[in-house]
Amino acid sequence: MRDEEIPGTTTGRMAGTVTVETASFQKVAENRTVGCLIYVSEAGPGDTGHSFPLTEGEMTIGRDDTCDIVLNDDSISRRHVKLSTHKKGILVEDLGSKNGTTYLGKEIKRAIMRVGSRLGIGNCYIELLPLPGPDSVPISVKSSYGGLFGASLPMRRLYALLEALEGSDVPVLIEGETGTGKELAARALHDHGLRRDKPFMVIDCGAIPEKLIESELFGYRKGAFTGAAADHVGAFEAASGGTVFIDEIDDLPLELQPKLLRVLETRQIKRLGDSVFTPIDIRVIVASKRSLAEEVAQGRFREDLYYRIAVIRLEMPPLRQRIEDIPLLVKHILEQLPGADGDMLSPESLELLMRHDWPGNVRELRNKVQMLSVLGTEHFQDAPATTSQASPEPRMSPRDLPSINYRQAREQVLREFDRAYLEELMKRFQGNQSHAAKAAGISRRYLRDMLKKHGL
Repeated sequence: MRDEEIPGTTTGRMAGTVTVETASFQKVAENRTVGCLIYVSEAGPGDTGHSFPLTEGEMTIGRDDTCDIVLNDDSISRRHVKLSTHKKGILVEDLGSKNGTTYLGKEIKRAIMRVGSRLGIGNCYIELLPLPGPDSVPISVKSSYGGLFGASLPMRRLYALLEALEGSDVPVLIEGETGTGKELAARALHDHGLRRDKPFMVIDCGAIPEKLIESELFGYRKGAFTGAAADHVGAFEAASGGTVFIDEIDDLPLELQPKLLRVLETRQIKRLGDSVFTPIDIRVIVASKRSLAEEVAQGRFREDLYYRIAVIRLEMPPLRQRIEDIPLLVKHILEQLPGADGDMLSPESLELLMRHDWPGNVRELRNKVQMLSVLGTEHFQDAPATTSQASPEPRMSPRDLPSINYRQAREQVLREFDRAYLEELMKRFQGNQSHAAKAAGISRRYLRDMLKKHGL
């Protein structure tokens, strides 16, 4: 029998910290088999949290005392599943269990799983974690941190770094694509840090007109410029004792970068129109959607400012690199929707979601789940938007729909929905693509592509 190979990354709910090999199992020499650390992440009170190294050979899991790993949950069969080391991963064989062995909700009988996969055995879950080694780096065994959700290996590595920074006050640079949760990571750093009881102020350089960024950061005195009818406290003063989070710092104008550098070095600010410097006590966390190192190389960002703000650098993984987090994220999103019952989508719907490339990352996923909760799963569109200019198609009356086949009719209705949504969205924000994209939960590039596709 040929073993089915199923790619996987780790998901689960745990507490504490373990270690993970920096090299993947795919780099193991051909004459060596792949081992793992079997971690029981969800089971009965006496079983959850136990771990068992599988370095070579095989291990059986079940309720019977003859098994290598004994779990006492009633949903586990006497001899439930066997795990064996293999050159390509971990060979998983269900032993005819009553409640089955599953991966992402699908039952498996015999399959090769990658290290990092999460398996359901009955009502319990086990994690196939990498074995610790001399080249290992720490990973967290949590499934969430602050407002961040996901238990894939990329997210656990991120959580471990966030946990390591809990007692620190150093500047942090958070990089990642739009919608990956950079602000949530910054908020988590603040909420778990030394300044958790102080203000958390957000300045979004991508959403504020360039002429206003300076006044929003530093404040101004009455009469400093036309329209300055009263004193205004900037973010640095308002966050006294707390944290200032500067989002999309890659959009900060070059002429303002020396002023920000001076504030970070002197811990003093001067409002516009003022002659007096005011001392400040803040922590600064910044985020960028572009690689700031590349921006420095291209001359678009000051090198001295980069080294001042990038004392610690965190990279937010895109959703396409942690697809197995989607079920957990969908469940969390549904639980937050007004009037939603929190039920998971059907396996078919989750499979559609996991096949999507998610250019807008978690923000786009939230938008899709909201749409599915209102319109139903039959309205999910997996086709990516094209960048070619298209003329708007004539609108079709509902009475015309039966004149074409079902698939064509559905595609036409979905096009009409997208176009109507985009028209109202852009009307609401008066053509401001940055604000519209943020409200819709998608990236500005994705919004532009959609607008072009529909001739808007």
